[in-house]
Amino acid sequence: ILALPVETAPAGFWPSASLLVGSYVFLALEALLIAEVNVACIKEKERFPERYAAQPGHVISFKEMAERTLGKGASRFVSMVYLALSYTLLVAYIAKSGDILSLPTGLSPTTTGALFTVTLSGLLVSGGTQLADILNRYLTLGLLGSFMCVLLGGASMADFHSLSFVNWDSVGGSLPVVVLALVFHDLVPVLANYLGGDIKRVRQSILVGSFIPLLMFLSWEAVALSVSPCGSSVDPLEVLLTLGPTASVVIQTFSLLATTTSFVGTSLGLSEFIISEISSILMRLLENAPTEEEIAKSAESESEPASDDSMLQVYSGANSFVEELLSKEMIYSF
Repeated sequence: ILALPVETAPAGFWPSASLLVGSYVFLALEALLIAEVNVACIKEKERFPERYAAQPGHVISFKEMAERTLGKGASRFVSMVYLALSYTLLVAYIAKSGDILSLPTGLSPTTTGALFTVTLSGLLVSGGTQLADILNRYLTLGLLGSFMCVLLGGASMADFHSLSFVNWDSVGGSLPVVVLALVFHDLVPVLANYLGGDIKRVRQSILVGSFIPLLMFLSWEAVALSVSPCGSSVDPLEVLLTLGPTASVVIQTFSLLATTTSFVGTSLGLSEFIISEISSILMRLLENAPTEEEIAKSAESESEPASDDSMLQVYSGANSFVEELLSKEMIYSF
């Protein structure tokens, strides 16, 4: 969010604002469609649980939605795209957090990025979705507070007459950054599951939850583009840093909180996707494993009953272990 004005400055405020609003409308409608599919799959899973790998009460992944609506070929493609996107986003968040934390600690960005990842991942593994929800609430409050400080500090030195500058020819270049800033669709399946498949509450959460960041983007664009010269590529953050060391601390705090909340959301969505895949593999193993009756019949036709009894114990133990993983939800804590 803080770096967005650098990309949109050549176009000016009004073209950038139009691009933000247009992208928001498109992405919000897209998220609502994803929510419709996910909730429909949740309802179907309640009636036909055997069609889904995930156990009742757990998230239906993008792969499962694609498989139910477009077929297995499309589900594999969706999985590859989703994993690639999640991986690149997490790498970007870790790299950014490492850069931010290296300044006050004096450690290398690689070390601080690793500590950031291990700490947050440990919290998410130990607490799951509920802890992530509580953690994100406090982080978001801190994010809003620091953002207001940055906004008010910038407004104190802004020249809002410069917002009249317009260059529509340059607006297209900032489209990828705007879309990436507004995207949140990897969280829709987690949100739908968290709200119990209540489509009305899911819609409200999507619209309200995405509209607040839009207002933040628009207000920050107005202030940031009023601080830097019209149509220039000067970073407004560099201008704001001239306000003193306090401004630097507030800006770095906001950047870290924004990175952390994004990391938590992406990690949560990716972990639920991986959980679904592991569950699918375990269920296939359980389905393909021979039953005790089949092993017993095979034992009767062989000439070495002791060996067959051992094999029966091995298969029975393996089946029991897989069932325990699924029924006791050990895999979900993993």
